[in-house]
Amino acid sequence: LVRLALSKTMQQAGIRELAPSIFVNFTNRTATGGNAELEPTTANQADLSLEYYFRKDGLLAFAVFYKDVSDLIAQQTVLETFPGFEDLGAIPYTRPDNIGNAKVKGFEIGYQTFFDMLPAPFDGLGLIANYTFSDAEDDLGNPMVGVSKNSFNIIGLYEKHRFSARLAYNKRDEAAFSFTE
Repeated sequence: LVRLALSKTMQQAGIRELAPSIFVNFTNRTATGGNAELEPTTANQADLSLEYYFRKDGLLAFAVFYKDVSDLIAQQTVLETFPGFEDLGAIPYTRPDNIGNAKVKGFEIGYQTFFDMLPAPFDGLGLIANYTFSDAEDDLGNPMVGVSKNSFNIIGLYEKHRFSARLAYNKRDEAAFSFTE
């Protein structure tokens, strides 16, 4: 099968991120808060996949994807002086902010099968595995928040009659989660 998907998505910030509040920690000389002016993150996306079903429960798939993301949200830390706390001077203030736009492109390879040719009770064993490569950068060439370049998952599973069990291993490269000005 060949599948093509085009979509536009939107993700609104969470209630904690939107809360118009500031908490100043006098002891640690830091501040945290929300940001009621956050714009939702939107993305125009295109995905193309090739899927080969070699058995009723077996799949080999390859997909490529491209995402044009706007108004990314990430935790950002800036130095700021707060009214009523001038004695502290400029202190680190961490809050969510729209940090710009990004492009994501990459590919994924996936495999899934059950080993039903094995003798009972092992005929319920199966395997799901996938690998994803993502090249994700913002407009300034920085890595996109929360996106790893390489990630993979491998899942051993057993499903027979009313019993189901899964054991999963996930690995991904490091990813950026915040920026400091």
